[in-house]
Amino acid sequence: MKVAVVIVNYDRRELLRECLASLEAGGEAPLVVVVDNGSVDGSPEAARAACPAAQVLVLPHNTGFSHAYNVGLRRALALGAEGVLVLNNDTRVAPGALAALAAAAELVPAAVAAPPAIESDDLAEPPSGETRRIGMVAARVVLGVDGTTLDGTGQRITLDGFGKLEDAGRPLDAADAPRETFCPYGAAAFFRRELLEDVAPDGEWFDEDFRLYCEELDLGWRARLRGWGCVYAPGAVVYHQRGGTAGQYSELLGYQTSRNTVWNVLKNYPRWYAARALLLTVLRPLVLLVGLLAGKGPASKFGARIPPTRLAAVMLRGWRDSLLGAPAMLRKRRRIQARRTASDEEVGRWFRELGEPFLGGLLK
Repeated sequence: MKVAVVIVNYDRRELLRECLASLEAGGEAPLVVVVDNGSVDGSPEAARAACPAAQVLVLPHNTGFSHAYNVGLRRALALGAEGVLVLNNDTRVAPGALAALAAAAELVPAAVAAPPAIESDDLAEPPSGETRRIGMVAARVVLGVDGTTLDGTGQRITLDGFGKLEDAGRPLDAADAPRETFCPYGAAAFFRRELLEDVAPDGEWFDEDFRLYCEELDLGWRARLRGWGCVYAPGAVVYHQRGGTAGQYSELLGYQTSRNTVWNVLKNYPRWYAARALLLTVLRPLVLLVGLLAGKGPASKFGARIPPTRLAAVMLRGWRDSLLGAPAMLRKRRRIQARRTASDEEVGRWFRELGEPFLGGLLK
């Protein structure tokens, strides 16, 4: 399999240099595409010096992660890539990781014909011929450089539209076996060419309205709805300096996730699941308040960095903007659901087997 690596960068020259150096040291010689989002710190020159064979695409200004990744994916596919690793610039790739990702993707043929799109949200049985083609692979993402703690081995879905990192905070050896996961962690997400061509024939793989955060979860949902599956490859080790690109538990993260999780629900959750998710979204502030007071879950981590009143204002602004953008998301929903091949039974299985309880997702 011809593998490409796509990296988006904005004013993180040293992180980018270290990431590219790890790819060079790995000896796997992938096609490397760097998309620079209008950096002013000399990142493009540093990228060319660190990886002379890389394709370095320089955008005139910061267009957001989603758009920049789409530019990089388009170039990688045009150059004949059969599999693409979408990689954060604050990562380092261990030797052998790319081969492990490609091998996992090839365990189940991707060329199995997809079943016809279903016409109703209310199917009780899977359509004839329904199958899960492997098109996504999650890496073993390790927190820090040469760390011993897992950052994530894929994502579990939540009832209210989030993605919860699987195995985050556990010891490195706690996830040694391959298994199914809902979709890859965005820090290091591998996609087969066939999936990309199927899920977004218009070339907008990452929703550009999302800009950043939750964009890989949205792509994972759209791929799942088209009958694609995801596996975790423990041999694909990637080290991640989490927050090196955009910061941890920042106002930006709070705003973007508050808005984009609602959009994820509006676009992708089938009818009953969407209604339940929106109801739980209304209840989420109360649960987050409990987490903040009890020192548990993401609310406590945000609260350690942002004053509670400021955090509430940021999240309310995200929810307000999610409503303002709802008409556009509902138009996208019609296109996505019209092409859906996964049955209601299959969607229910995702929540049972690959999901996270509502309170568990907010209070862990």
